[in-house]
Amino acid sequence: MAHGAERRPDLLVDALALIRQDRDERRADCAALRDELAQACRRVSELQDQLAGKEHGLEQAETMYEFIEARLPGLGVATQPGHTEPQSPGTAFPASPIGGPELSVPQQSRELLANPQQPSDIPAPLEELQDDGSNSLQDFVLTILATSDRAMHVDEVLETIELLRAKGRTEKLGNSKRPSEDVRTALNRLVGKGRVEKVATATYAVARDLPTAGKAEAA
Repeated sequence: MAHGAERRPDLLVDALALIRQDRDERRADCAALRDELAQACRRVSELQDQLAGKEHGLEQAETMYEFIEARLPGLGVATQPGHTEPQSPGTAFPASPIGGPELSVPQQSRELLANPQQPSDIPAPLEELQDDGSNSLQDFVLTILATSDRAMHVDEVLETIELLRAKGRTEKLGNSKRPSEDVRTALNRLVGKGRVEKVATATYAVARDLPTAGKAEAA
């Protein structure tokens, strides 16, 4: 009896040690899982931000595509049945479907887009943006910039063209092995012609103020 009583505290101590060890291991596992969860949550947040940005860019590109598709069939954009009637020249660019600010189209572009014509009948506003040294890709890039309410990064211009190409609305860059370089080249040449201005790193906008001689010649 006495010997059994002496062994009981030893057994309890051993059991307590085992329980403590198990508790510590579980605590460490929980801490590791909390760290993994925190990292995963941060990653999810980053991906959500990236997705929101991409969706915003996609919505704007879709809106621009539909707008150009309805107005400029002469530039390789085929209209489809079911589109709404063209807006009047004074109408603003359609509002972004995701609730962004309404996009405003420059007056010069509104006049051109509201009255699409064949290249031989193009009115003066577009002639101010074109010359004998231009080509179809430069004209198309210029049209995209002219219908944007803000300066566009070269990647945004490329994404817009690729979106139109993927939907079969244009053949621009269809056989190009270096589409990004081709778009950059077109933009740089437009800058050299004074049709486009570089407003930031790889970011461009239509040059709104043509040289005086160019204005007189266009008039």
